[in-house]
Amino acid sequence: MCKITYIMEDGTKKSVVVDKGTTILEGAINAGIYLDAPCGTGKCGKCKVLIEEGLENIEEISIVDGNYALACIARVYGDVVVKIPNFEGVVCKSISGYSSPSIIPDINIKKISTTVSESSNYNLTLKAIVKLNSMNLSDKVNLILKNNNVVNVEKDFSGIYGLSIDIGTTSVVVYLVDMCNGVVVDTISFLNPQRQFGADVISRIAYNNGDLLQKVLITELNNAISKLCSKNNIKMDNIYEVTVVGNTAMIHLFCGILPKNLATYPYVPTFKNSLYMPAKMVGLDLKNADVYTLPIIGGFVGADTVGAILSTEMHKKNEISLLIDIGTNGEIVLGNKEKLLTCSCAAGPAFEGVNIEHGTNAKEGAICKVKINEDCVYYETIGNKKPPIGICGSGIIDIMAELLRSGIVDKTGRFVGEHKNLRDNKFFIDDTIYFSQGDIREVQLAKGAIFAGIKILCHEYGIDIEDISKVYITGAFGCHIDVKNAKTIGLLPDLNNIIHIDNAAGRGAIMALLSEKIRNEANELAKNTKYIELSSHSNFETEFISALRFSK
Repeated sequence: MCKITYIMEDGTKKSVVVDKGTTILEGAINAGIYLDAPCGTGKCGKCKVLIEEGLENIEEISIVDGNYALACIARVYGDVVVKIPNFEGVVCKSISGYSSPSIIPDINIKKISTTVSESSNYNLTLKAIVKLNSMNLSDKVNLILKNNNVVNVEKDFSGIYGLSIDIGTTSVVVYLVDMCNGVVVDTISFLNPQRQFGADVISRIAYNNGDLLQKVLITELNNAISKLCSKNNIKMDNIYEVTVVGNTAMIHLFCGILPKNLATYPYVPTFKNSLYMPAKMVGLDLKNADVYTLPIIGGFVGADTVGAILSTEMHKKNEISLLIDIGTNGEIVLGNKEKLLTCSCAAGPAFEGVNIEHGTNAKEGAICKVKINEDCVYYETIGNKKPPIGICGSGIIDIMAELLRSGIVDKTGRFVGEHKNLRDNKFFIDDTIYFSQGDIREVQLAKGAIFAGIKILCHEYGIDIEDISKVYITGAFGCHIDVKNAKTIGLLPDLNNIIHIDNAAGRGAIMALLSEKIRNEANELAKNTKYIELSSHSNFETEFISALRFSK
């Protein structure tokens, strides 16, 4: 046995005793400490930690840059002291104050003002009975009825609230909603802690521990919900309903189900129907709440896509629309009120910064905008923080488009031009941050998969791309990208009516939070939307190879 001591940024320490041969990452997981380890193989280098003591007790193959080691492959054979890098959550665009003008709340939760003596006329739960029994018969009270059962009793009414949760592969967003008027009160977001088991869902499934994957997620959700309620002076007992969206794997893991069949063809989920259950069943610290998960369409098109369709209302329109949800995975929907087709693209997590040498998620200090001229490079970072820490998704799109426009990169993706910042097949944005030939290849694979998916859906629908009236862009970073630059690299079709929708899946979850009618609509959508499996489509390889080239 040996001891790993972790030193946090604020100086606090936490130690864990592990078997010899345990990795620093595994020890951190056992200690409940988050370490960002997107690849889990030592390839990306983003789990680098400083070894303050015991470097000689770490497997030599994992040691980099002197006293640093890659946590995911650094096996320990004696006591070590590790300094954990500062961890910052994902930057999320808030939609606080948002309310859907088309939704009339119809969820069966209501307040009745009465007296203790009259309360026995209602269907009381045991918890309500205990509260009423401690009061005087003449006391005035507010009964909170849910599906005609009294679930809470208050002398002073403090509101009826709900939560909508969007669980992304990379980031998680929680919306606090006033269910009396449908307004979003506040929002909180954080990186999905499951990232330490891999950046993509297949890596997490391969970890083969559904209980642990659920536990780390629910723990962070409980922390976030507690912060959200405390900040807004709301009791957690006043949360009565929760809706959840996410891709197919995320919904399964939220429920504690390891979706092992998603890892192999034909990629079949364990369940696709919506679920409704007490929040405590999945471990959420919400005594009075029930959870509704939106339904799933297919193996890699989940409840988040159903939510996004609901928020665009493309299923109610005569015109043909295209919805592209660009995140760690890429989901695409094409159609109108007559027919909807959907597919999932193996775009990989390149646009989330994974597999990009200096890639990072969207957080303070990340390069988010880039401009190249003959003499120099201009860039912006999130929060205007300098020096930059890496390049996030929108910055990746920008740098790729600028390299093409300036002739530094050709249509095949090779460096061919000249610039003072181009050295050894690396284009330097800053003294230490560069974009490499390998990074270009990752972008080509990601954008090629998405554009091939669009072409195949159009083929299956029997239309040309030019027949599409509107394009909706959403996703973890989709709503932040420069559309012109996305067209330049061939990520988006060259159409005019392209609309950004912030947090489309989350907006759909809010709609379902407020309306039973919308939940029924969601169930019908999931059943009637046709899922196209690209991996087995006869045209996919041809379209994918064609889409790898840059058009500009």
